[in-house]
Amino acid sequence: MRIKIISEPNQKLKYVDPDFDTEGVDEDDYEYIYCEDFFSSGYADDCIANSIFDYDYEKGIAKFEFEGTDNELIESGEDCDGSAELWSVYERIEKFAEEFNIVWETCEFIDDSGEDWAKN
Repeated sequence: MRIKIISEPNQKLKYVDPDFDTEGVDEDDYEYIYCEDFFSSGYADDCIANSIFDYDYEKGIAKFEFEGTDNELIESGEDCDGSAELWSVYERIEKFAEEFNIVWETCEFIDDSGEDWAKN
């Protein structure tokens, strides 16, 4: 399994949740904190996606990166609620991109069989 999903630079994360609690949060940090909050459901697919996610706030680059086996990726969510499947992790990443209007520069989600789910 290889996941290499990297956005184009200078992506502004779209702040979209009107119920996001901004109390005590610096306005410049809304996007970053809401972005982290996107994966905070506690469910395995969110935990896995969050564990491979990184956002460089200064460069505006969002990344999801992982190198290992399908099972190793799934095992990383064992301490979370429910059980994840590869497809559900990929769907959460797609939902993230849709929610924040992210444009990917590189998008690979290749399972152990060699299939790139990002191309299908």
